[in-house]
Amino acid sequence: MLEQVQELAGGLRTVGVMVGTSDLIDALNALRALKTPERPLVYAVLKSALVKEPRHFEAFDLLFSQVFFQNGAVGDPGAGDLEERLEQARWSPDPGAAYQRLAQELVEEYLQHRDNNWTANQEMLDLITSRIATQAGLVAMPGMSSGSLTGQGQGGQFYAILRRQVAGYQYRRRGRRDLLLPDSASMRQLAFSQATAEQKRQLRRLIRQLAKRIANRSAGMLRRGGKNRISFRRLWRKSLSSGGIPVELCYERPRKKRSRLFVLLDVSNSMRATVSFFLELLFALSEEFSRIRAFLFVNSLTEVTQYIDRDDLSKTVEKIVNPGRMGVSGPTDYGESLAQFTAEYLEEITRKTTVIILGDGRNNQFPTGEENLLEISRRCANLYWLNPEPPWMWGFGDSYMPVYQPYCHQVFECRNLEQLERFIQHLVLKE
Repeated sequence: MLEQVQELAGGLRTVGVMVGTSDLIDALNALRALKTPERPLVYAVLKSALVKEPRHFEAFDLLFSQVFFQNGAVGDPGAGDLEERLEQARWSPDPGAAYQRLAQELVEEYLQHRDNNWTANQEMLDLITSRIATQAGLVAMPGMSSGSLTGQGQGGQFYAILRRQVAGYQYRRRGRRDLLLPDSASMRQLAFSQATAEQKRQLRRLIRQLAKRIANRSAGMLRRGGKNRISFRRLWRKSLSSGGIPVELCYERPRKKRSRLFVLLDVSNSMRATVSFFLELLFALSEEFSRIRAFLFVNSLTEVTQYIDRDDLSKTVEKIVNPGRMGVSGPTDYGESLAQFTAEYLEEITRKTTVIILGDGRNNQFPTGEENLLEISRRCANLYWLNPEPPWMWGFGDSYMPVYQPYCHQVFECRNLEQLERFIQHLVLKE
């Protein structure tokens, strides 16, 4: 039973339930005290020892039913049987259709006779799929990511079909359409401009997780950094209580140097999706900066900082990136927008200011305004330009990126969440 309890604990950790070593020891000690290890008693003992919050009960029920299944229950065929059925499907005249039928049969056999109290989320989707695939000899362990087999010949093809069958089953049972979307690894590489409404919701969930992770890393770096610097002022002051002899070392209190951000955002049609996700992530990390000021532009520039509600970022951002509502519209004119920013806000830029421009650099053959960009670059600490287009498109057509790039301290490609995360980590953790 030890292996089964360890597998159950590992599965719970996979789906985000905190199970410590002490919890595992308590569970095993309680199981040893049972006179007869009957299924209901084992269920009650493990649930009370391993799960602390009611919101995790669903996950526990599903995992318990998978690990401690009834002997001889329907839907738990042996690995040999599954491997034989998979081999038959592989050599059939139409392997794709055969895989589809086999995946449907396996999902129905496996899930239909389980406990009904199971959850529907991406982690459980991966866990169930991996467990079925393990029995078919495709993967080595439960909880393995679906990306591990994708593209690896016909095994990867069957795994992908199997995963969609599990997602479809869960959707029919719980109405969770988002489970039919790609996994988080694929979502991180999805271009913002190509995301559907469902995918945008999933991206926003990933952005919230990313913001929390970066903030935690920043706080950890701050705590560690302060322990290495001795504060001589505090040291000598404290030594007065011991006759002027320093007995205990005193360290500097860690302080984070928070820069001011000025963010200029191109909200033309080609840029709107990228701008909304960038703004949402940036303001979710607003505690990392002394102040953030946001400006939208198309052919003129307007400040929108006052309209951003940090308590409801998604709705606020969607509202303000509509250029018609903010009074900016028409063909994109970087030269005019940069000139307006320089005339109205250049005096507020100091060596503690970081300026970020998010745009594709396509200027519709208007004057570039590079002299204004030069003035901004000279006054600020850092000037970053984020462009959602791949570098090989810079300079083609009406793209003026080769003109603007020399005035920037650094230029980043920023088309998807993975690239956006790379820039935000540079901005928050390295500056």
